[in-house]
Parts: sequence; structure tokens; C-alpha cells
Amino acid sequence: MSANTISDFLSTILIMKPQPSPVPLVRIGGENDGAYLIPDDLDNIKACFSPGVANRKTFEDELTDTYGIQCHMCDKSSDIEKFQTPLKEGMQTFKKKWLDVNGEEDTISLDTWVKELAPDEKDDLILQMDIEGAEYRNILQTSDEVLKRFRIIILEVHGLGVARNPQEFEINLGSFLRKLDEQFICVHAHPNNCCGDFTIVTPETHIHLPNVYELTFLRRDRFKEEDTSSYYEPMMPHPLDIKRNVNTEPPIFFSEKSITQVPRTPASTIKLLEDKLDYYMSTISKKEVEKHDTVFKIYKLAQSIANNPLLEEDINLDEKDISDVAEGKPYYLSSSYANYPREGLVETKQPFFFHTGFGLDQYITIDLEKEYILTSLVIVNRVDSCKERSRCLFYTLHNIRKPNLSCGLPLNVDESFWQGDNLECRTAIKKVKARYITIFSPENTALHFSSIKVFGVC
Repeated sequence: MSANTISDFLSTILIMKPQPSPVPLVRIGGENDGAYLIPDDLDNIKACFSPGVANRKTFEDELTDTYGIQCHMCDKSSDIEKFQTPLKEGMQTFKKKWLDVNGEEDTISLDTWVKELAPDEKDDLILQMDIEGAEYRNILQTSDEVLKRFRIIILEVHGLGVARNPQEFEINLGSFLRKLDEQFICVHAHPNNCCGDFTIVTPETHIHLPNVYELTFLRRDRFKEEDTSSYYEPMMPHPLDIKRNVNTEPPIFFSEKSITQVPRTPASTIKLLEDKLDYYMSTISKKEVEKHDTVFKIYKLAQSIANNPLLEEDINLDEKDISDVAEGKPYYLSSSYANYPREGLVETKQPFFFHTGFGLDQYITIDLEKEYILTSLVIVNRVDSCKERSRCLFYTLHNIRKPNLSCGLPLNVDESFWQGDNLECRTAIKKVKARYITIFSPENTALHFSSIKVFGVC
């Protein structure tokens, strides 16, 4: 295969790679298979055309009920009396026909269908198509005049496994994707986990694709701003993606080495971990789930990291004004062990200056007595034994005494801290204003440190 052929093959593959969108994405159609992410650019759209409904129209019902968009559906395999919800009079229509281009009695072409039900050429439309591989010939045979009327196109593309053979890929998908690319830009991609995935690895590149791919396109004229800095970067997975199309199969995530994967953001990484954990927990028994309570707690904390409201403020601080603001301040414990006090004053003391009881979410809250701009946190572990009890630590900042342990950030704890090689743990805090700081562990453990120093400026 020539270098030009390889180059053409790769450029065609990349038509399916999401690009920044001028508007954010919204999910339409619920939380299960049949829901899609589309650009929030729905004002003044006249109608949606949806071939392939399989007796379900959750997507179309939401478009009608929430956005006032008419929806026209067709599917030879569906029956109107078997629809999960009835047609909405005056807003939804159904034809018991296949979308196809062969001219047979039980088929209708996209050109004919659109011109019949949306004859005004000035009206913008949506196309949502899931027709098990027939999408290729239908798009190719649709006139440019009709195709450009769709502001948004959502396609479920089947049979991508042919990409293992570039010549076959070109025959089956090449012209189809390039026709879309003439007038549309892909703004979202979601691997459907129904049929698995595959990778193509060569010395030049790494390609990771699903066999079935859900793609969302936005018409090129909607990209009006020359300055794209305000555009919304694509995310794979996107936080709004459904967990799995098929609950019994694992979710599909692309390798970050793949040319088809966009740079992974923190929110996308958290979504990936969430969906992996959700699938894992669905495969184990209820009794085993109870054993994994800590895993759930850590996952929830990881979610809070992605959505952390404690952002760094634009504050200039003089280093000489920064000092330990915790020494001598009151502390309060979640519980206490044996005869150790539940309240006291922060101090440096060996082997430790406090000792909580044992259990989940044990914590120490320090009252700094007034609001400070905080910059860092330094903890020295217990010096004699049981250091491993502090292997999983988080902190949260707050301005009322009671802490919220469902929202926190991890301390910079490594193995040397809880194995005893280096008892000191230093964590940067991004110039956040707070009166209280709470250090806690989601594990079933007890906490006991020999020193806590909180650095900041009044």
C-alpha cells in the first residue's frame, strides 16, 4: 500500500474524531441505549427525521416535549401499536417502511421523506439514524440539497471492523465519511459496547475503534467564530455519556496512544473510572458489594476532584507573610480511642498528639478561628508504629464547623509516608480561603499524627 493510500486512509478515519464545538453538548433520550449527546443548538429547528426506532422513541419524545420539535419516524420492523409511548398528535408521525434507495414499495428515500413532510427548504432539521449498516448507501444517495438542511446529524455507524483492511474500508466507508465531512464536523463520538472493539497497530500509528460507533455531527456553518478559544473541547468519554449501551458488556474506552482519542481531561478520566467501577460492581454479588464500600467512597471523592469548586484565586502573596496558622488551634475528632481526648489543641508530640477511634470516615477538624488564605498542608505521621493506617488521606476546606466528607481532595501521600521511610507528607493548597480544614480517610481505619502544620496568610 502506497504512502498516499495510507495517508488518505488515516485522514478519512480522523473524520470520526471529535472536534471543539461552538456550543456545549446535551444528552437527549434518557440514560440508556437510544440516548445521544447533541449540540445545544436546537432553537428554530423544525423537525427531526428518525429512521430505525425499534418501537422506542425516548429520544424523539424528549425532543418534542422539551424543545417543541416535530419528529418523523420510520421502521419496517416496528408497529405503531407496539410503541412504548403513543404518537404525539400533530407532532409525531410514523411510516412502516425501511429507509432505503431501491425504490421498492416498502421503502422510502430520505429525499422523498424530507420533501414530503418538511417541504420548506429554509427549515433546519435533525437526522438521527440507526439502521444497521444501511446508513452508508442512504447518505451517499441523499442529495446535497436535502443533506445540508440537517443542522445536526446523529449516526450509529456499523461494521467498522473493515478498517483492518484499508482497501475494504475505502470501498465501504470512505466516500460516505468524506461526503459528511464536506458539510459537517464531528463534535462527539461514543463507542457503542454492543459488539466489541479492535486496534490496528503499525510502526507509524495506533488506531483504536469500536465495531459500532455513535457519531454526532454539526453543520459547518454553525461554526461562526474564527476565534475558537471559546469553543467546548471534546471529551471521550464525555461526563454526559450513558454508562453502557449493553449492561452485560464492559464499556469501551480508547487507548490514549490512539489517533482516534482526544486528550483526556480530568472530568473525562473520572467518567472513565466511574463507568469501569459501575460495570465491575454489576458483576459481583450483593455480599461482595458490601465489602467494597470503601471503593465507592473513594470513587465519590474522585468525582469531587473533577468537579472541585475550590479553584485557585488570583491572589498575590508575599512568601514572608506565610506561616503555620494551625499551631495551638482547637481540633475536634470524629471519635476518640480509649482514654485519649476527643478535643484538644494542635501541637507537635511524639508518637502522636491525637488518636481517633476505628471506623470509616475518621477525621480531625482544625478550627483556625478565622478565615485564612491557605497555601499548603504538612503532616508528620505517627513515629513509632501503625503508620500504614494513614495510607489513604483526603482533606476538605470549609467555613462551617461540620465537614462534608463527600467532597475532598487527596493528600500527597506516597508509600514512603505510610511505610516509614519518610514520615512527612506535603500537599499544596491552591490559595483557598477557609476557616476550617478537615483531614480524613474513607478507609476503615484510625488516624493519629505527630504533627499537622497548615500554612497560610490572614
